[in-house]
Amino acid sequence: MRPFVVELGVEEIPSLYLSTLIADLRAKFTTAVIRERLATGALTVDGTPRRLAVWGTVASEQAPERRRLSGPPLAVAYREGIPTPAAVGFAQRAGVDVAALESDGERVVATVDAAVEPAGTVLARLLPTVLHGLEVPRPMRWRDDEVTFVRPVRWLVAILGDDVLPVSAFGIAAGRCTWGNRTDHPDAVSLARADEYAERLPQIGVMVSSAQRRQVVAAGAEELAAEVGGQANHPGVVEEVADLVEWPTVFRGRFDTALLDVPAAILASAMVHHQRYLPVTADGALLPYFIGARNGVGEALDAVVAGNERVLAARLADAAFFYAADRETTESERRERLRGMTYREGLGSYEDKTARLVASATAWGERLGLRGAEHTALVRAASLAKLDLVTHVVGEFPELEGVMGGVYAEAAGEPALAAAAIAGQYQPRTAADPLPPGRVDRALSLLDHLDDLAGGVALRVAVTGSSDPFGQRRAALAVGRILVEGGLAPVDQRELLADALARVGVADPAPGVESLVSLIESRLKSWLDAGVPADVLDAALAAPSDWASLTERLAMLRRFAATPSWGRVATAAKRVGRLSLGVDPAPAGSEGHPEPTAAALAGQLAALRAAPPPWEAWPAAAESLVDPVAQFFDAVMVMDPDPAVRARRLALVAAVSAWLHGPVDWTRVTSLPATSATSGGAG
Repeated sequence: MRPFVVELGVEEIPSLYLSTLIADLRAKFTTAVIRERLATGALTVDGTPRRLAVWGTVASEQAPERRRLSGPPLAVAYREGIPTPAAVGFAQRAGVDVAALESDGERVVATVDAAVEPAGTVLARLLPTVLHGLEVPRPMRWRDDEVTFVRPVRWLVAILGDDVLPVSAFGIAAGRCTWGNRTDHPDAVSLARADEYAERLPQIGVMVSSAQRRQVVAAGAEELAAEVGGQANHPGVVEEVADLVEWPTVFRGRFDTALLDVPAAILASAMVHHQRYLPVTADGALLPYFIGARNGVGEALDAVVAGNERVLAARLADAAFFYAADRETTESERRERLRGMTYREGLGSYEDKTARLVASATAWGERLGLRGAEHTALVRAASLAKLDLVTHVVGEFPELEGVMGGVYAEAAGEPALAAAAIAGQYQPRTAADPLPPGRVDRALSLLDHLDDLAGGVALRVAVTGSSDPFGQRRAALAVGRILVEGGLAPVDQRELLADALARVGVADPAPGVESLVSLIESRLKSWLDAGVPADVLDAALAAPSDWASLTERLAMLRRFAATPSWGRVATAAKRVGRLSLGVDPAPAGSEGHPEPTAAALAGQLAALRAAPPPWEAWPAAAESLVDPVAQFFDAVMVMDPDPAVRARRLALVAAVSAWLHGPVDWTRVTSLPATSATSGGAG
């Protein structure tokens, strides 16, 4: 094995993109060396804001490989046992003597040994493809040609052993010079050998390991916070701060305690989102301190701290001013401003959206299980939900939308349930986010995201793999998650979607309902850890039962699919389903069925309908229908020549089918054992 290192030197990569680029480089480089048959030892792929690097060891040359190449058919390759020009040409292309050609029974075959190239040649060939193939968001150009990257590329190191590889990328030829961090080691440093890299970088103030930088920031922040009786445990912020520097030196600053009168959400947002500091808290309350990290060791850390304190003081003073100004604004003044704020072109203003939310909350609150104070709070929260969008604080700190609405509602004496719902209306923003905590919060979030989805349909916004301008996928997942795990009363999801579409003016909601159901189902499939085959998950989502029961139904189906009854019930359900397509199910009573088997089937179904089993008991209940279904089909001809008899029997079959298809759409289940649930004639 020979040591090697590749380092791409870049102007500061935004911390938002660094970890993604490192992961992409790891995946593409690993794929490339495997494809090129170049064995590697331990590989390290990591980076800092100014570099992306791969280092480790590689084999001195490619692994040997014997290949069998398929040539022309035997009838074309030989005439009376003599090789034709087709065989000769194939042998020449394969690099073998025509006499060495073999046969696989249909064609001539040549066995050849693939060329074995040295590691340097292989790396020189694959590196430009790997580096230029990195997927970067918002690429930029800094040269006269078409070369682009996330930030301008300034140097390239590529060394194998002690030799510089003949590689060029982004218009720069590889060399052996790297650079330390800007603060402490701004000059170039030459690497004599590849195996010097991991040792030399710390000596010039570069901590290439992202994990190590995060550990240093987290440990330093906790230590400094503990000195003032607080904690600074903010994992997301720690990662971002660590990816802003190459050699973190953690420091603590403070701000005026008088500013603690400003809501903590505003202060924390100013620190986290605008200055990339870690707030210090004690028992959930904000303390007048913050933690930051400078790049490098440098000198005069006190001056650095003082400078950061001045910057934050100005930012917090602005926040305090905006908050005070907002407190002087009345609800009617904010509502008037909201009328002039466009929600989406073609869907009116945010006041129009508010009116739709209020109407939906009024119509659906009780159906979602909210009564009394909860229903009243939902309607009031819907009325106030968007007022913070016209406030000074949200204008300056847009990440606080909703949060500030809840703060202002609480300050104005609104019910606590309403204030909390306003604060949580945008959750969940991502698949990893929790649902808002309260039932009223979840109902408001559900109705708001439904309006967003309906608006996208009304404006005919197409959602593709690369385009989702209105965030429809995010809204679809939020709706699906709240309906599945929100603890609200079960409702018909299609009726809910149709109502939302009608409120935004969609004349024929039916196609829109189906497109939205499909979108929500696709998002739920990627989010759910169902533990069942994909076809069963698809069938559970497509069943007529409401999505509020989905978790219970999936747990039941997971157990049920592992039992012998699964195939029997599935076969029976599919059989009655095929026969009753387009037939309205009849009331299931034993009366009106003179045949004993029909009366027995109708009676069993009526008993199940009268006392619906809980989901965990559903498989046994379904199994109780299997034999009556088989006996019914054995004894009677469903498609009787008499129209009245045929209609009566079909209605019974349709009723059985509707019950069996309640928790799972059996037409979508394909993973069935080779068993038969019924016997006898087709009826």
